[in-house]
Amino acid sequence: FPSHDNFGKYNYNGFFYATSDGSIHTDLCDQWSVEFVSQPLPVSWLCKEITRLEKRVGEWEHNNSCGIHVHVNRDWFTEKKAAAVRKWIKRLSTEQFSDLFGRVPNQYCSPTERVFSRYGAVNTTNKKTVELRMFSSGDAKWAQYCVKMADWIVRNAFHLNIEAAYAARDLFKRELDIQ
Repeated sequence: FPSHDNFGKYNYNGFFYATSDGSIHTDLCDQWSVEFVSQPLPVSWLCKEITRLEKRVGEWEHNNSCGIHVHVNRDWFTEKKAAAVRKWIKRLSTEQFSDLFGRVPNQYCSPTERVFSRYGAVNTTNKKTVELRMFSSGDAKWAQYCVKMADWIVRNAFHLNIEAAYAARDLFKRELDIQ
């Protein structure tokens, strides 16, 4: 984790700000646990800004107490699309969920959580966005993968199937050189 002195509450770093998050735990010290929050950006621009953030702060530590949440504008990610994605995610096995998103479902990203819970894998409780909470945390390349995969899921909400999802995963991982 970066030095806490460099990341006070709402310290701005380009298109991101760093703020503390009580749900993130480290072996070092909870006060150093921060999350980076981006400004709303198109996918390609956000991916470039993730690379810039990594250059600014260096590699960041992540562990299984962390997750990546991608918010998508409700004008584009409608209730019908969210319902379709939620229905598809519920059908995934734990292994498929982990293969695609890097984590297993838990209390912070439940595919079976009630529709109006903020801890659902597809969270529709926000006024302006729908939040996809199912991604594990990782380095900058993984964060870019999560953004690209979230975009693919929303674009294909009504036609999702596991074979196409695995193909998209493999394409994005090759593109980003992720093992």
